[in-house]
Amino acid sequence: MRPYAHLTPFEREKLMSLHNNGKGISETARCLGRHKSTISRELKRNSFSGCCSSFVAQGTYRSRRKVCHPRRKLDDEETLKRVRELFYFRQWSPQQIAARLKEEKSPISISYATIYRGISGGAFVCTYLKSVASSVKRLRRRGKRRRRKTAGDHRGWHPFMFKLAQRPKIANERRRLGDWEADTVCGTIGKACRVTLVDRKSRMLLCRKAAAKTADCVAGTIIDMLKDLPHESITPDRGCEFCNFEQISAGLGGTKLYYPKPHQPWQRGTNENTNGLLREYFPKEKDVTDIPDDVIKMYVKRLNSRPRKCFHWKSPYEVFCSDSLRLG
Repeated sequence: MRPYAHLTPFEREKLMSLHNNGKGISETARCLGRHKSTISRELKRNSFSGCCSSFVAQGTYRSRRKVCHPRRKLDDEETLKRVRELFYFRQWSPQQIAARLKEEKSPISISYATIYRGISGGAFVCTYLKSVASSVKRLRRRGKRRRRKTAGDHRGWHPFMFKLAQRPKIANERRRLGDWEADTVCGTIGKACRVTLVDRKSRMLLCRKAAAKTADCVAGTIIDMLKDLPHESITPDRGCEFCNFEQISAGLGGTKLYYPKPHQPWQRGTNENTNGLLREYFPKEKDVTDIPDDVIKMYVKRLNSRPRKCFHWKSPYEVFCSDSLRLG
């Protein structure tokens, strides 16, 4: 027996002709090569006062067909508005949106695959996302350029306090708070920069503006940020702005600094990834000198409130402070 298929307009025309000429259901089914239950259902649906019209039957079929499909999640205005707000204004990824809404038992239930389809299908296009391409570029890694491995590094070299291989095992395994990775995020060369610190266990971000990318300014900024927080160790990169390790260690009560080998940014992958997230708010070559500290704090708060897959969709703030928030 052939697979089930809906009746065609030609079959409906022939069915109605046979029925109106007094043919029975079984005989009509044999003529059309259909099961007699198919013929019976068609006649029950589309017979009016004992007569049948193929034209009316086909129109009724098309009307029913339009409403028999499941409704797409993003066709709901409230769902689209909420997902768009989290995706555009909070820069959450589709997977973060779907998982956090489920975690908080939100009435909005949607999968990240549906959100991706909505992005590529144009559901997010609006006044501030004017095309599908502009909304696709909002995704985390879309169009990101990578530095060639053959490119040279012309930064200066300096002595370091401890090698990364000497860092305690408990810090390597992310089993305690207070093991920080450090870096600087520059805007315009020669102007102010941002000093970033990311806790290895909780992914909590600290960010503050330094007047210049110099060893003294960076050291003072790090001390101010960590003096009231747990500080077991610091892992900066090999830039000259982190060469005042003795000043930093003395200002933080003997905290040790562990330096990775050159050209190995993956040794501080947590910080590098978080800097990439921060770049969404402060693009490269944008001067941060005149940006108010309150604006920087606002964006840092957003990043610390993003749910993370590695924490079963809890945010860095919730892990660091052992607190619960309503984020979705």
